[in-house]
Amino acid sequence: MNVLDLAENRLRSYQDESDRTLADHHDAMECQDCESLLASAIRAHKILKSADELLREADYQGTEAYTPETQRAVLGMHVAWLTTGEFAQERIDSLATRGYVPGNFAEFQSSTDEVRDFVQHLEWANLATQARRALQSEELE
Repeated sequence: MNVLDLAENRLRSYQDESDRTLADHHDAMECQDCESLLASAIRAHKILKSADELLREADYQGTEAYTPETQRAVLGMHVAWLTTGEFAQERIDSLATRGYVPGNFAEFQSSTDEVRDFVQHLEWANLATQARRALQSEELE
């Protein structure tokens, strides 16, 4: 191997390292952006949860009724949160294939589970209410 071959090998090594560094930087920045998105989702979940709790407390105290319209609005916001969460999950999955996991993934997953449970509970409660009304109207006939 002559000096030019050695120099060319070193140059190629430098270029390869530069390419890897750039790719790693891109992945790290994408992970940081994803963490920011998840933090926003977590904050939104906490606000939705607090709003529902405050509305239910106001209903219990008799200061504001938790009407079916209120319940539909709260349910709609939770469903919208889950829909947006699908985009976040796609980003998480994409990062995971490259070996990156956002630092707040576990908290996001916990929020997702809570929102999903909330939606399922309200949907079940609505179906049960509809079934009871149907039975009552049949009994009246």
